[in-house]
Amino acid sequence: MIKYTLSTLPNGLRIISAPMEQTKAVTLLILVGIGSRYETDKQAGISHFLEHMFFKGTKNRPTYKEIATELDYLGGDFNAYTGEEYTGYFVQASADKFPKALDILSDMFFNSTFPQAEIEREKGVICEEINMYEDQPQSKVAEEAQKLVFAGSTLGRPIIGSKETVKSVTQKDLINYHQSMYNPENTIVVVAGAQEKFDWQREIANKFARWKVDKVHKVRKVHKVKSGSKQKIIHRKTDQAHFVLAFPTFKITDKRRPQLRVMTNLLGGMMSSRLFEEVREKRGLAYYVGAGTSDHHDVGAFYVRAGVMLDKTQEAIRVVFNELEKISKTSPSSEELVRSKENMKGQIYLGLENSQSVAQYLANRILYHNTIIQPENVVEQIEKVTAKEISDLAQQLFTQQNRTLAVIGPFTDTQFSKLI
Repeated sequence: MIKYTLSTLPNGLRIISAPMEQTKAVTLLILVGIGSRYETDKQAGISHFLEHMFFKGTKNRPTYKEIATELDYLGGDFNAYTGEEYTGYFVQASADKFPKALDILSDMFFNSTFPQAEIEREKGVICEEINMYEDQPQSKVAEEAQKLVFAGSTLGRPIIGSKETVKSVTQKDLINYHQSMYNPENTIVVVAGAQEKFDWQREIANKFARWKVDKVHKVRKVHKVKSGSKQKIIHRKTDQAHFVLAFPTFKITDKRRPQLRVMTNLLGGMMSSRLFEEVREKRGLAYYVGAGTSDHHDVGAFYVRAGVMLDKTQEAIRVVFNELEKISKTSPSSEELVRSKENMKGQIYLGLENSQSVAQYLANRILYHNTIIQPENVVEQIEKVTAKEISDLAQQLFTQQNRTLAVIGPFTDTQFSKLI
């Protein structure tokens, strides 16, 4: 069980502190409930751009070099990340460095100056990041699958944006986006690790209590995901084909999510999973194959991903379809179900062994559930999943009209039409 204290400041900002034993480290995380799905088409990529710019200079530390040097002196790790529905900034350091870590991170958060020269330089950096993803077949096919399964929604856009939107970003755009989209009510500050002698809650409150905004921007919900069988072939000369088969699911708080998680793990989350065994071990069609989910406030998706031999791509896709059909018609055995649950239980607890993972777990629980669900309660929910619930869910999700398929390789547009 995770020990924690959750408080809410008068301005709406939430603070979570979680002291941990048997560690000398601390993680400080600021998670803002704003990401790429809340951008307009013209703004696409600005959440990610803003994340980069927080490291480029503040009123108190005018240059990137000064920020990086001070963070390096902490002897830890620092970074940031952007998703469709959140942006996170964190520092990991030895526990005695907490006050300095808080001072630097809060300075970046409130006092970034977005220097014009750095903006122009960063446009080149982000465009090269886009090039990198374009050159990686696994990344490219995943991007196209996202567009298909969330068709008609901003969730279907790449988080990073496009070269056109990135190049069009101005200093004013960044300042306006920061001021209008970041506010105390959608921000969570978490500290986890060795507490030492510090009053974490008080020190964080001292930095964030005076933060006020004139108007809270109401985020837009996703449009209803369009149903219908869809496919996308990305023509590229490759030595290996990569495909993503996807189906729309439901919101992250849906009561069926424990069943979805167990089913996903059983199908493609373990080395003994059905897809790993059938596609790789029995037939030798792929180096990697697995299943996963994409979970959001109001929608979601189930994915199967694989990298396969070019001349065996259709066979591999048929095998995947066959396994999805099997689980829809026949409930998994009790041994298979227990194995999936036990594997998940171990992964949950192993994933909470360090301060960063605990901080992220707590922040995500508040962001999506508005309450802290203990890992033991998550395990309890998983334990209650039945074999029949899994096959019933598979019947609901794995319908032909909801299939989407993205493939990258030296193929024609019609090569996979009969499959989908």
